[in-house]
Amino acid sequence: MSKKVKVFLTALLSILILFGLTAPNSAQAATVKPAQGTLTIHKLQYHTVLAPVINNNGLALPSLPTGTSVLPGVTFKVYKVADDATATTIPGGVTPVSLVTDAQGLAAFTDLLAGRYLVVEDTTAAGTPAGIESFTPNFLVDVPMMNPDNVSWNTNVHVYPKNQLVLGKAQLTKGFQGYSEAGPLPIATFDLYKSDSADGTADDTKIGSYPTDPTTGKINVENLTVGHYYFVESFAPVGFGLNKTPIEFDINIDDHNVTKYFTDNNFLYPTIDKSVTTIGNQHDTANINALNTWIIQSTIPEDIADYESYIITDQLESYLDYEDALVVKAGNTPLTSGTHYTLDTPVPVVGNAAQKLIVNILPSALVGHEGQKVTVEFKTSINDTAIMDDLIENEATIVATLDTTSYTDVSEKPEVHTGGKKFVKVGKTEDSAALQGAEFKIFKAGTGLYLQPDWSWGSKGSARVFTSGSDGKFEVTGLAYGDYTLEETKAPTGYNLRGDVDFTVYLGSYAATAAKIPNSPSLLLPQTGGMGTIVFTVVGLGLMVGAVKLYKKDGAEE
Repeated sequence: MSKKVKVFLTALLSILILFGLTAPNSAQAATVKPAQGTLTIHKLQYHTVLAPVINNNGLALPSLPTGTSVLPGVTFKVYKVADDATATTIPGGVTPVSLVTDAQGLAAFTDLLAGRYLVVEDTTAAGTPAGIESFTPNFLVDVPMMNPDNVSWNTNVHVYPKNQLVLGKAQLTKGFQGYSEAGPLPIATFDLYKSDSADGTADDTKIGSYPTDPTTGKINVENLTVGHYYFVESFAPVGFGLNKTPIEFDINIDDHNVTKYFTDNNFLYPTIDKSVTTIGNQHDTANINALNTWIIQSTIPEDIADYESYIITDQLESYLDYEDALVVKAGNTPLTSGTHYTLDTPVPVVGNAAQKLIVNILPSALVGHEGQKVTVEFKTSINDTAIMDDLIENEATIVATLDTTSYTDVSEKPEVHTGGKKFVKVGKTEDSAALQGAEFKIFKAGTGLYLQPDWSWGSKGSARVFTSGSDGKFEVTGLAYGDYTLEETKAPTGYNLRGDVDFTVYLGSYAATAAKIPNSPSLLLPQTGGMGTIVFTVVGLGLMVGAVKLYKKDGAEE
């Protein structure tokens, strides 16, 4: 053989030897298939519109794809089919192996005989998560599976079926009717519940509590799975009525990333104001037995139609007597007793002479007057048990019920007063001795009217008479604050009538030191008759006799 042929044969022999060494190993890996294997299902859910791309080559992924998360509670069934099967329909007469994905979204089917399997996601199984759209059709998988190197076998096959999770959103905007102040809005809090039924029960799952935004008044809740939901207000700002009406809505299978919009209102609950004589006036004064008008007002809430009751109560002080003249109005519309409201006849409170006025107004009578005032007016008089200058206060209360919750507000305490003045009659001497028996009447300047025994004003002839006692003292009580005049109608014995005395009744005038009213004594004239007359007669006769004698003497000398 030539040298070239020898070289060629040597090279060929080397190649054959090398192939002989390696070929048996390759043939064994490709042909010897393990008898058993494991199928590990990683159930994923994604929240995006487009599904993430996953290369299912049977190997475990180092991490979850972006935009996905595990999905527990999903039931998978695995059917053993023929090794050459291509159909994905469920075969008849085959009992599947069934597993539910755990908290990590895993379902591991172990000890599977080598072969081909049909994997079916059972979306009808109990406990299947709501809000899931299945994007995993039935699929075939070989266990074990040839690795991508086409040399070795993978005895734990990993698959990553993925479903789209439908997530909805809800936005609630809270309005605060009647609120007009600048700055942040009041904050209301809502609880969100999820229910499996459309009616909702107390046992429903509470998703969370959400306060309204102080700038926008809004609540935004995201990542809501398919189901029935309802908001319930759990906290209303101070001054606003709690709205317990559930705000219901559904997140449906087609509501992926769809926002549900709602508007709800809080209404100011009724407050109460009280005035005396005129609206806004908190102080007045009056004579005993004179009438005072009390005015109670409350703004009718915008949701008055939902109220169960609307009751105004006025607790009178014991110094006041109810004089009727009741007027009840909604806005400018008079309401009728027995039709629109009932009045509990004022009766004394147990253990007290005070009276209580209760006006029970039907909420339906106020519908159509939302935002206007309900007004209750009545009259009282100050009785003669009143203490001079004492505060005679009077407050009103409203109790209104909405959704079985009662709201109470108490008015300020407007007050009336009655007062007086103390006097002492004295002589206009150095010792200013007290004088008894002086009589006075009181009149109001410019009116010609005099104070009567019942504290009314009338003629002088029937006027009340005030008489100074043995200590010279007398007092005037039960007068409204203001200016008056004392007119002395009878002077003490031995003293002249004096001129009118002006005085003022004010807060504290009754407790002040008694004002002195001095009188001048009368001029003493000689008596007529008796010894005085005799003396004058004797002196006069003496003077006459003396004059006659002087006259005769003068005539004789001539």
